[in-house]
Amino acid sequence: MSDLKLQGFSWRKVLSVGLGIASFVMFSYVYYGFTDLKTPADRYHIASSSIIRSASGHRAKIEEYMNIHTGEAKNRSSYLDRFTLKEKVPQDDLFDINVNASKSTASLRDSSPVVDNNRHTAKFSPLVDFTKPKTRNPHADSVTFQGSTRRQSAQGPTTLSKGSSTRDCTPRTNIVFFKMHKCSSSTVQNILLRYGEEHSLDFVLPPAGNYLGHSQFSRKWMLEFPVKEYNILCHHTMFDETAMKAVMPTNAVYVSILRDPVTMFESTFTYQHMASMYHLPSSHGLELFLERPEQYYKMGDGGLLHARSPMIYNFGLPKADLGDVRKIEAKIEELEMQFDLVMMTEHFEESLILFRHLMCWEIDDIVYFKLNARSKSSVKTVSASVADKIKKWNYGDVKLYETFNKTFWGKVRVFGEDRMREEVAQLKMRKDFFSKHCISQVVNNDNKVWHPAGIGIDSFKLRPEAMNNKMCVRMARTELPYTDLVRNIQKKRYYMH
Repeated sequence: MSDLKLQGFSWRKVLSVGLGIASFVMFSYVYYGFTDLKTPADRYHIASSSIIRSASGHRAKIEEYMNIHTGEAKNRSSYLDRFTLKEKVPQDDLFDINVNASKSTASLRDSSPVVDNNRHTAKFSPLVDFTKPKTRNPHADSVTFQGSTRRQSAQGPTTLSKGSSTRDCTPRTNIVFFKMHKCSSSTVQNILLRYGEEHSLDFVLPPAGNYLGHSQFSRKWMLEFPVKEYNILCHHTMFDETAMKAVMPTNAVYVSILRDPVTMFESTFTYQHMASMYHLPSSHGLELFLERPEQYYKMGDGGLLHARSPMIYNFGLPKADLGDVRKIEAKIEELEMQFDLVMMTEHFEESLILFRHLMCWEIDDIVYFKLNARSKSSVKTVSASVADKIKKWNYGDVKLYETFNKTFWGKVRVFGEDRMREEVAQLKMRKDFFSKHCISQVVNNDNKVWHPAGIGIDSFKLRPEAMNNKMCVRMARTELPYTDLVRNIQKKRYYMH
């Protein structure tokens, strides 16, 4: 015993060490769980449950830990998803996390806007995805309501499936949008005018008004600026690819839009007061015209009246060929080679999604208010018999529409139908958001908005708090004043004012 004491050994120390080891083993068993919890993330998840439920600081602690163990926490998002959905986070704290890029990787594009009708201020519900890197969106816009400003991500408010983002490509800025009459083309044009204004792009513009001539496009119809090439052509004209290529870059995208020939012809006939031009009663002028269309068409000499197959006629098929089946089919084949995308009015949101990905733009770049649309009281119902007569008289437009409608849905299938539904829902959500925050009322008798006599055209009155909001003002601006605006901007840019 004395020898053992001389060596510094005592049974008391043995007991103390043994109890320490036992305590450590017991703590490890509780702390780490069973042997299959091997990663730091697993151990942290077990050990920090009480911290996680402390409400205020749990997300910051999780982020701090995950940043330390990035390499080992491969299932990072699954843990955060549990906490996001189960734990209540103060909305103000979540908003701070989203907008402060130096503290968090949370992104506003993965949030759903929750509108507080009492404050006109958008809050965000906790649908934050921490797995996506924080990258600046070059096309984000600033939206302000009652002094609250934030970067509105163009990627939109919902988390999308893989491949829905356009961040891996370069936005295109050169486009010929062949603006087709009565096909929601003014709404598409507004999207292009907004984008061009925001990014200081050069438009092909008429010297006055909004028409680039009433015959095939030619340089003589446009206002010349000291540039070799332009970025955007989006005003009414007649299609001529050769003349357009002379003023547009070689990499310009060619896009147009079509509408069901029946509703398109009724809209054109009513909007342009063709009944009165053919000395027919306005109440049933369309029906009378279709009884003897050849006779009335020759009387009016077609032309500016667009009284037969107006869509394929505006694409450049001569009037003399509008009844020639072979010439019609040859023209359609030519157009298939010339256009990158032909959108469909009846499937407008789907069309804009395809357009967005073609251009590599963001959701808020294509959000819209429907412009230059007739009020419901000005739209006439077409009977089945009248519809059949319209199709027979407008055979060229029927074949044109059928061909590109088939092509359109082929593009949708390639894009992915589920993915399309997700992005359409996202676009509608963004549209609803801006409608609620921007629009006070829809009117159809605004004297400041051009409309044919007796035809009601819907336009928008902005909310008082949206009057100075750039996005709201641009989206509600109609074609004539917007064209005047960009023309003046462009003149000032090149010292022509």
